[in-house]
Amino acid sequence: MRRRIGKVLFGVVLMAVAIYVPARDLHVNTGFTPPVSTIYSRVLAEAGQTIGVNIHVQPVSAERSLQLVAEGIDDAECCRVKPIIEREFPSLVPVKPSFYTARFVAFTRSPEIRITQWDDLKPYSVGTVTGWKIHVNNIRRIQPVESHILDSADAMFKMLDNQRIDVALLGDLNGLYELRRQGISRFHLHAPALAEVPLHLLLNEGNADLAEPLGDALQEMLDRGRVAQIIEQVMSSQD
Repeated sequence: MRRRIGKVLFGVVLMAVAIYVPARDLHVNTGFTPPVSTIYSRVLAEAGQTIGVNIHVQPVSAERSLQLVAEGIDDAECCRVKPIIEREFPSLVPVKPSFYTARFVAFTRSPEIRITQWDDLKPYSVGTVTGWKIHVNNIRRIQPVESHILDSADAMFKMLDNQRIDVALLGDLNGLYELRRQGISRFHLHAPALAEVPLHLLLNEGNADLAEPLGDALQEMLDRGRVAQIIEQVMSSQD
């Protein structure tokens, strides 16, 4: 009888220990701003809960973010173009699948301007924001009549609204968020996107063991439409 009681008590102790073992924390850098950073935070927090990991998304400048993760100071980075990062930071571990595709688009004030490809920017005054490398690189390649690489989307869209530039380049969701925030209603978002690129979460090699379980959790959320639902909720909350 005493032996049975002892076994029961030992089992209770083990359960208590299991319950109170602190969850693992994962600190994820991002150079993105709202609403995309908000989407990242909500999707990753929910995915992390399913595998017992507390995921915290924190803003870090795009230029420093990857280096901090590569050096092991921070745990992960969200989110980047996988082939480029594999070449430049081979120690970082990409998580598959991508749960967010960046759409690089053009905004104009005039309805008469037509932008369907990068070379269409040539005859215009064009602005973009530091850190949006695909835009910056293409502006430098095309060399439009006038170019402005600005420190913030706020400044860029003020220039567009005041007709100091003809074209503003940014991600579609970031641009729509900023235009709504500023109360600018006279604009045109050009389609198709100039580029669409799937972005991946990147882990420091010390957290490589999380790549597969996190990937499985993200895939499950994609399959049941949960990621799309979160994106819709975040964007509708800006109205």
